[in-house]
Amino acid sequence: MKKTLYDVLGVPPTADQATLRAATDRLLAEYAPERATPATAEDYAIRCVAVREAWYVLGDEQRRAAYDGSLRPAMTPDEAIAAFAPEYQSSGPRPPRSPRMIIGMLALLLILPAGWWFRLGATVGTPEDAAARQRAEVERIEREQTEGTPEEQARARDERLAREAEWRERREREAAERAERQRQQEVEQARREADRVSQDLEYSRERTEREERQQADRARREAERIAAEDRRERDRQALEAKRRLERDKAYLERLQRENQGYRSDY
Repeated sequence: MKKTLYDVLGVPPTADQATLRAATDRLLAEYAPERATPATAEDYAIRCVAVREAWYVLGDEQRRAAYDGSLRPAMTPDEAIAAFAPEYQSSGPRPPRSPRMIIGMLALLLILPAGWWFRLGATVGTPEDAAARQRAEVERIEREQTEGTPEEQARARDERLAREAEWRERREREAAERAERQRQQEVEQARREADRVSQDLEYSRERTEREERQQADRARREAERIAAEDRRERDRQALEAKRRLERDKAYLERLQRENQGYRSDY
């Protein structure tokens, strides 16, 4: 039995559009190029083309109707009579058929399948059109493999724009953070400079006070030294004067004693 497009999708001929679409999506996901191995890549590509071709025909109501018409078997003479001349179909004896009527019915049986195939060819296209459509489908699949589907391209474009916006926002945030850090560094540097100047001033004041105290201490010690030397000198002079006075007193006493002795002798 010839395999139909319904067999390609694995659905019955009575399936609705939702079922056809679900089967198409399932098979395309099953035979996706990223799931193929080097050994099955060509087979998967052929199956994807067959599935897309089946959806191209069955996904459109007119193309599907033409295709369904091509699947109908040719009418027998009795079916043609029942369909187009029911008055000749009865349970009683049939009237004799004239040769002209027989030839007309045979021509009708030959024309109907030809008309169906003509409608299918006008809708689906010639074999050259099918080959061109298949090549275009293969090119589209290859383009989708490299660039993705239009939805994927739009999603990638949106993601790229979102990443660019996020990147710009991050750059602006980083620039603001750098400016804030720079400002804080300048403030901290100014504060440290002010602290350094204040420390220098405090050190200078303390050094000046220390030097003044040292000079005062030196002046006081020098004054004390001079005063002590003066006291020692006065004490020495006083002691020397006392000793000299005592010597002079002793000398006078000795002279007095000698004078008294001289007077006693006379």
